[in-house]
Order: sequence, then C-alpha cells, then structure tokens
Amino acid sequence: MFRHPLFATSCYFNSTSCPLPVSLHTVSEAISAINSAVSGGAASQTLASLQSSLAGIRSITEACADTYLEKLSASKQAKVEGGVEEGSGWCEHRTRDGVSYYHNPRSGESQWERPEGFDGQSRELSKDEIQVCIN
Repeated sequence: MFRHPLFATSCYFNSTSCPLPVSLHTVSEAISAINSAVSGGAASQTLASLQSSLAGIRSITEACADTYLEKLSASKQAKVEGGVEEGSGWCEHRTRDGVSYYHNPRSGESQWERPEGFDGQSRELSKDEIQVCIN
C-alpha cells in the first residue's frame, strides 16, 4: 500500500495503473470473502459475510440465510457447468458510478486496467451477481 501525495486516502498501485482507493480494494476483499463462504457451504458464515458493511450488499435478511446459500451456490455451479474456466483469477467489479475495476482474490491485487489475459469470465461471483441472488 502506498499513500499517494495527491490523494487523501491510501491507494494500491501496480506499475501501469492509476491509484485504486483502499475502499474499493476493501470491497473486493469482502466480495472474495462471500465467495469463500459460499464455497465452504455454511449458511451462517455466508450470512455473516453478506452482512459485512464492507461488501455493500443490500437487503439482507437473517431468516433467508439458507436460501442465500442455495442461490449463490447454484449461481457459482452454473458458471462451472457453463464451462467457465479458472482462468486468470481476475474478477471484474464496478464502482457505484459503473466504472470497472479488477481484483485477483488469489494475489490480493486490485487495479483499474483490464488485466492481461482477462477474458471477462470468472468462477467468482461479482458484487452485482451476488446482489441479484439476494434480491
């Protein structure tokens, strides 16, 4: 992490990108935690990760924990059955303004530029895909 002199917040950098605010990197990590919880198969852990204010997922109801796990698991499974490969490991996310940024949960790296080798597919659920399952 690097504190950029022109920005008020700490930022993550890679050698070719503009700074990615720590807040967006934190959202990406929270989304990765939801994906991990879903893969673990425990409704209570999935619910806890969905309720994290860092993830920004809306309209979470405790009574629906089992349903959330079921829907999220089915969505991840559909990606596998649909032929989505493990690929580069990068996931595309969007800011509130609709600007794309990319996160690699394996390396923990986040950046603005589309990563080399990124084909737009990931077995990880994006924030938007998670929110659709919750609604």
